[in-house]
Amino acid sequence: MNNLLLKQLKPGDSVFFEKGVYPSFIINNIHGTSKQPITFNGSFSIGKAEISLNPKKNKDLIEIKQSSHLILTGFNINHSPRAGVRVNNSHNITIKNNKLTDNGVWGVFTNHSNHFIATNNTIVGPAEQHGIYHSNSGDNVQITSNFIQNFNGCGVHINGDINMGGAAKVKGDGIISNVEISNNYLSGNGLVGGSAINLDGVVDGNVNNNILINNKAASISIFKGDGAVGSSNINVSDNLIIMAKDSKWAVNIKNSGGENYFTNNIIISQDSFRGIYDVLPVDLSANNQTNVMPFTANNNLYGYGRNLVALNDEHYLPLNEWQQDYKNDKNSSKIFYKYVISNKNKLSLPVVKLLKEKRIAEFNSYLFLLL
Repeated sequence: MNNLLLKQLKPGDSVFFEKGVYPSFIINNIHGTSKQPITFNGSFSIGKAEISLNPKKNKDLIEIKQSSHLILTGFNINHSPRAGVRVNNSHNITIKNNKLTDNGVWGVFTNHSNHFIATNNTIVGPAEQHGIYHSNSGDNVQITSNFIQNFNGCGVHINGDINMGGAAKVKGDGIISNVEISNNYLSGNGLVGGSAINLDGVVDGNVNNNILINNKAASISIFKGDGAVGSSNINVSDNLIIMAKDSKWAVNIKNSGGENYFTNNIIISQDSFRGIYDVLPVDLSANNQTNVMPFTANNNLYGYGRNLVALNDEHYLPLNEWQQDYKNDKNSSKIFYKYVISNKNKLSLPVVKLLKEKRIAEFNSYLFLLL
């Protein structure tokens, strides 16, 4: 793409791509406004424009660099050496309605970028790491209504990463605040490790109405790794989580920075020993004190074998003992997950049909009638 032509763009302009195959490009120092963003549209004609050629051997097929208030929509983005799309120290960027497949390391990667939105994208591996990787202290993140499947690492990885410092409009505090991850479908991720949703250094987040099925490691991890603080004030509600056989615990909460909340979820583990929550560190000397737990849970439905909770990798509890000893999950109950999963580790046919047609309310009614 001709950079001289890009420099002529003004707020409210659109760049349309006809159907065809295009080389990689960089959008550098281009700025719309909040009311008049600049749009790059790959679906101007019937069919999507494909970005898959790389004559200049760029690391990423599309890089948005030091820009603001842009929308990237309607592209097929395939076979990148690293990221299909990189958002580099850019703010108020929306990536929507794109299909990203078979990219080398990440589907979408961001660094030092505030007010980032990824919505209604199809992002499919295999790739070395993650489907969407949002990093380096960028606040105000919305990841909604995406289909993310078959990544070696995480489906969605949010990493404050204090080691990377700051950049323009990003102070580099190692904390990512105000995160929404909702209405996504994440399946078959964690092939070599990494949760479907990984939250490191995240403060104030909502993980709602997602379907997480057949992920190979964990489904949700709330922890401190590279982030400046342990993740905290994460509200996890109304999700359907069904773990693959021989997977890890469904939820990891490790070195949390404060309270987190799990309500109205359906969480099913098919492992005979590993169940739902793997939690550490915990003060095991303070039984019957709910404030020693880094999370509160209630009104959930659990399917598991022997253990619901592992505390410090040494203390294992079924639901009734968890409720009695730690005063948690008062209104939660155990379910028989054979009604949801067939004996071939697939969703039962009524469930498949309802989910494919996005008839979530009917799916919930169907499940509860069987319990």
